[in-house]
Amino acid sequence: MAGWRRWFRDGREVHEPDASSQKRKEIVRLLQGELGTEVRWHVHAPNVAALFAVTLTLSECQTPFILRFNCGGWFEERHETVQSAVTRIHDLIARGDRFLPSRVFVEEMTPDPGEMPDVLKDVWLGVGAAEDFAIRCLFDSQSGSFIVNHVGPSSPIGRVWGTNPTSAPCRNSGAFGVSANHSYLRAIQQGRPVYEHVVAAFSFPDNALRWVPYHRIILPQHEVGSANSVLVVAECAAVNFKVL
Repeated sequence: MAGWRRWFRDGREVHEPDASSQKRKEIVRLLQGELGTEVRWHVHAPNVAALFAVTLTLSECQTPFILRFNCGGWFEERHETVQSAVTRIHDLIARGDRFLPSRVFVEEMTPDPGEMPDVLKDVWLGVGAAEDFAIRCLFDSQSGSFIVNHVGPSSPIGRVWGTNPTSAPCRNSGAFGVSANHSYLRAIQQGRPVYEHVVAAFSFPDNALRWVPYHRIILPQHEVGSANSVLVVAECAAVNFKVL
C-alpha cells in the first residue's frame, strides 16, 4: 500500500523509527494509500497511548481501515467505517493482556450457501469438488491420523505453499494436525459433510506467522476403496467468531 506513513509512540507522533531500536514494537504505524488506511501494531507491547492517539486521527483518513495487529502471529481485519475501526481498537486494548491458548480455533457451522465463498457454495450444492481446489487425505491406521496425498493447485495451500503434500500446512503433527484429524474423523464416523469456520496460525514461506480465517467443507469419500479418505475444500473468508 503506497502513500504516506506516520508513526506514534507515547501518545504523540514521532519520526520514522530506527529498525534496530529495541522499542520498535511500542510504535504504532499509520499508513494511507489508494487502498485505504492501515493501522499496524503489536498487541502485547506498551503502546496504549499511541493507539489512542491514532484513533483520534482516523476521521482524517481514507476508508476502508485495515487493522493489522500481532498477537502470537499477525491478524488482519477490514473495517468500512471510522466508528467500527475505533471500537475494535478499543476492544483490543482492553484485551491487551490476553495470550491465545491455542494455534487453531474451529467451530462447526450450520451451512448457509449465502455466506459461503463461491467454491464452497458449489461443493455444498452438489456442483462438485474439483480436484484443483481440493485437498485429499487418507487415514493411516498405523499413526492413527490422516495423511495428505493430493494438494490442488487452486486450493489455498496450493496457491501459497505449492502442491507438495509434505509442506508445513499438510503435516499431521502439532495443534493444527490434531484438530484437523478430529474433524476429518467426525465426518467419516457420521457419514456426512462437515462445514466449519477455522482460524489457525500458519508459518508462511516468508517465515511470517499469520492467523488465517477460512471456511472448509470436509467430504467423506464413499467410493470403493476410499472409505477412510476425505476431500477437503477450503477458502479464506471472514469467520463468525473472534478469538481475540
